[in-house]
Amino acid sequence: MAAGHAFVYFIYGMHECLNFVCEPEGQAGCVLIRAIEPLIGIQASHKAKRQLSRSPANSTAAALSIDRPLSAAFDEPAFKIDVTPRIGIMKCADWPLRFVLVK
Repeated sequence: MAAGHAFVYFIYGMHECLNFVCEPEGQAGCVLIRAIEPLIGIQASHKAKRQLSRSPANSTAAALSIDRPLSAAFDEPAFKIDVTPRIGIMKCADWPLRFVLVK
């Protein structure tokens, strides 16, 4: 797929993980969504939010309600992806490795 597409894959026979393609079509290169930080829409304790978004599988399935059948239903992205400065690190902070969704 071309850069900007998202796909969900099944791993270890039990987890679904979300990736975004980052390289041109025909070249391998994706970003695995390892964790998210819920900012709106979740009325829960800090501990519950951390549990929801603590792993790639939890971020994909529990926090975002994304699975393989859902991912097959979309042909065009419904949002734009922006790159922002990395947070909380000193080394390589300027590398474009933090992505946010923009509606």
